[in-house]
Amino acid sequence: MEQNNLSTNQQQETLMERPVPAGFWRRNRKRIAAGVVALAVVGSVAYFYPASAQEEETQAVYKETPVTRGDITAGISETGNASLEAIEVTYDDYSTGSSDDESNVKTLVEEVYVKAGQRVEVGDPIAKLSTEDIEEELEDLQQSYKEAELALEQAKLDQQSGEIEAQTTLETRLNDAENAELNYELALEESDGNVYNLKQSMLDAEDQVDELEAELEELKDMGDEYREDISNLQQAISDAQAAGEDTTALEEELAALEEEYQDYKDNLSDNQRDLEKRIASAKSTRDSAQLKYEIAVNGMSLDQYNAQVEMETALGYEETVQTLYEIEIARLANTVASKELALEKLADQIEDLEAYLTDGQVKATYAGLVMNVNVVAGDKVSANDTLATIANEENVYIGLAIDQEDIGDITLGKEANVYFDAYPDEKFTGVVDSMSVTPAMSASSTISYNIQVKLSGDTNKLYQGMTGTVTFITKEVQDVIMVSNRAVFTENGKSYVKIKNDDGSISTVEVETGFSNGNMVEIISGLEEGQTALIESKVNS
Repeated sequence: MEQNNLSTNQQQETLMERPVPAGFWRRNRKRIAAGVVALAVVGSVAYFYPASAQEEETQAVYKETPVTRGDITAGISETGNASLEAIEVTYDDYSTGSSDDESNVKTLVEEVYVKAGQRVEVGDPIAKLSTEDIEEELEDLQQSYKEAELALEQAKLDQQSGEIEAQTTLETRLNDAENAELNYELALEESDGNVYNLKQSMLDAEDQVDELEAELEELKDMGDEYREDISNLQQAISDAQAAGEDTTALEEELAALEEEYQDYKDNLSDNQRDLEKRIASAKSTRDSAQLKYEIAVNGMSLDQYNAQVEMETALGYEETVQTLYEIEIARLANTVASKELALEKLADQIEDLEAYLTDGQVKATYAGLVMNVNVVAGDKVSANDTLATIANEENVYIGLAIDQEDIGDITLGKEANVYFDAYPDEKFTGVVDSMSVTPAMSASSTISYNIQVKLSGDTNKLYQGMTGTVTFITKEVQDVIMVSNRAVFTENGKSYVKIKNDDGSISTVEVETGFSNGNMVEIISGLEEGQTALIESKVNS
């Protein structure tokens, strides 16, 4: 964006101060002082004076320019378009039916009082609605109010029961936390006791197997014992007979022993099979007990881990259970509050509808220009339909794009002067209200950023989209004597201005200059307001 410079004076403030549209400067791609065109307008009729000391081929030509008093400003200028905040005037349809339901009550528009382009004040009527339709809506709304009252009572009952339940849960979890370590120790003891009992069962089963196997061996050894005893008796009988002794008793004992041995042999197979079955059963019991014991031993660490997790969970609840309780209490309270808010909203809506019953008029709540009228007499409106749109004169903006070379000089709240093409002689003022930090336009040679300037002053005459030029002042001197830069020339390090005297003669006066915006220059001394300065140029004769 190029820089433009502005100036004003008492007689020609608008022409001196208003900048040329920025599009002009962009086309020339130079940073040109804003007052160049203004100076061309301000300049009065040119006077021509021959220069006696000039060669025959050239002569001096003079153009008059006034010495004035005013402000000299320099700044950044850009064009933009006005943007008006649109306020929708709506009729709130509070009927309870769906918008797609044919039975849904709609309100008839009986009269429309405004037209687009008309200015309205707060309280001015916009349209008149059918009071009969409003009464139907009011009945529906009152029914909804009764239902909302019941919903509120239910929410309060739920709150009471919910608080009791939350308190019970709180106490239970706190108790669990308090007993967490004890429960952990008991769980470990229970795990240890279970392993001990399984080990004892395994050892008892092992003893049972050993006893039965010993009994089987004893049964097998009994035959050898019978045979040894029989052999011994037979030898004793032989020895007695050799000695001539009576062997009757020994023979009777031998007969009894041989009978027992025969019974043993007859029952050996059955007894052996019975013992072997009992041994097999005892071994199965022993193996099962051993497996359970080994599983318990291997799972002992898992039981301990689970017990520890339960303990830590319970202890964790001790830290969070109060928060959970408070959250639940807050949730119950919020439910009640939302029901109360819904009831209050319905009460407000009923009050609003009852206000319409007086005359059925929808009135303006803002002062401003009517931008659009969206209904005509005979239309029917429903939920939040827009009847008209009003431009809020308190929020009028002009939006523009600032080149990246100049955006660093723009800040929020920075003041600006604005001239609209529709009102070229009237100055508006404003401040930067918002700035974009992302490019509005990006190309190989141009990057710009959108900003919004909020306007002040008599903005009710501005229309949406009006074109204007915004100038952000970077430097300004006020109420100074000034003259066109072109009237000042320098010789030997000093500045001079040629002036036209009252008798038409020309004088050269030394001046001290100050701030210049490239168009006008401040005269600190040497000239007075009202004098006529001359701009000299050379032309061929």
